[in-house]
Amino acid sequence: MSSILLIVHIDIVAGPYGVNHGVEYHQDVIDYALAGLERFRQTADSFDEFEFCEPVFTRGNCLLLSPHCRLYDRLYCGAACPPEHENYMKNLITVGGILVMPLNDQVQRIVLSLSYFYILLLHYEVRK
Repeated sequence: MSSILLIVHIDIVAGPYGVNHGVEYHQDVIDYALAGLERFRQTADSFDEFEFCEPVFTRGNCLLLSPHCRLYDRLYCGAACPPEHENYMKNLITVGGILVMPLNDQVQRIVLSLSYFYILLLHYEVRK
């Protein structure tokens, strides 16, 4: 349920005009997320008080997105990113955007400035 809470927090912070896309390879994970979101809606005491960005879940592979897809100001990749796809993932964020992803067995926080990427290793162990 913790991943559902993360999604809900993102949706509340993004507000009613934000965008929250979830690209997931496994249909059962999408079903789980949708069920958790519905449980949250039904049981949250103050759900009606929040302006909410409705998440959109899609079955697919984030490494195979169209080259014409939108850019994001925040991007989280939960699965390990193959080193050969590092630049592909970096190119999905806007200037000032933040990408968090596991790469080379370390969780990295990558920020795009006007001219280059800042990389901060978060020192979390990546479980395989």
